[in-house]
Amino acid sequence: MVPAKSDVIECLKTARDDLVAIAERAGETAWENATYGDDGWNCRQLLYHLASTSAPAGFVLAMSKLPAGSGGAAFDGEAFNRQQVEMREGRSVAEALDEIRANIQRDIQAVEAASDDDLQRTWTAPWGTEGTVAQIIIDSTNGHLGGHIADLRGALGD
Repeated sequence: MVPAKSDVIECLKTARDDLVAIAERAGETAWENATYGDDGWNCRQLLYHLASTSAPAGFVLAMSKLPAGSGGAAFDGEAFNRQQVEMREGRSVAEALDEIRANIQRDIQAVEAASDDDLQRTWTAPWGTEGTVAQIIIDSTNGHLGGHIADLRGALGD
């Protein structure tokens, strides 16, 4: 079944609501808990990463309109992620959550404004996922954001 616009919007809202609920239940000291072992991010840094990547729909919608093969030069995702987390160091949990809420709200607006043709177009993302744009947004939200939300839930003891 091909996902409808409402399915994409519901997926984005669910991810936002899950993350906010987890964060609101966490005690302040829990944000220093390690998430990926001694060499990984702590919970606060993972939240910063989520803030920097919490707009999958806008990204996918924009990328899917580019001509095939125009993805640009090689991308160093590790370096980008480190830079984005470092840029947010010192922000409060509330500030990171505000950024996430704003990003997802913009994504919802982008999906609402997208035509059905744009959402149902078959596309292959630069990371290899193929499907309709709507399905890739859902898969990216559930896979990337959802995976990190699960990691955060475990590290925060939620």
